[in-house]
Amino acid sequence: KKFGISPLQYKEKVRKEEARMREVAFFDFGHESVLRMSKEQAECAMMLLEAKKYIEENYEDSNLEVSTLAQILENKNYAHAAYLLQPEIKQMLKNYISDVRIEKCKTLLTQTDFTIAEIAQQCGFSGVSGFCRTFKEITDTSPSEFRIISKK
Repeated sequence: KKFGISPLQYKEKVRKEEARMREVAFFDFGHESVLRMSKEQAECAMMLLEAKKYIEENYEDSNLEVSTLAQILENKNYAHAAYLLQPEIKQMLKNYISDVRIEKCKTLLTQTDFTIAEIAQQCGFSGVSGFCRTFKEITDTSPSEFRIISKK
């Protein structure tokens, strides 16, 4: 009565939600991984998929960090969820944010004539030095070297 549906309807609703979570997780995490997941891990997987989508849509926000993701997704157990699924996503979310930003930077470096500073700002880096350091860590080349090499 409290939820406006019968216990059987509620049970069916939960069953369908679990099936949907597994379906989505199959796509992103692979069949074998999902079969090994507990219900808690499947819920975490859904939360992480939401986080990945949010990161890809908001990478240009320089305030985007794992802690802000937790606030946005309104989940106090976000760090626990990220820890549980770290083997599945193969990296920490902090690194995933950097990877998404660097991929966008690579595109801008090869397809535009924006300055390095403009690209850093457009991709969510707070400063040019931090951008160059992160870019070099991930790609083993500086942004200007990458631009020269990619235009050849």
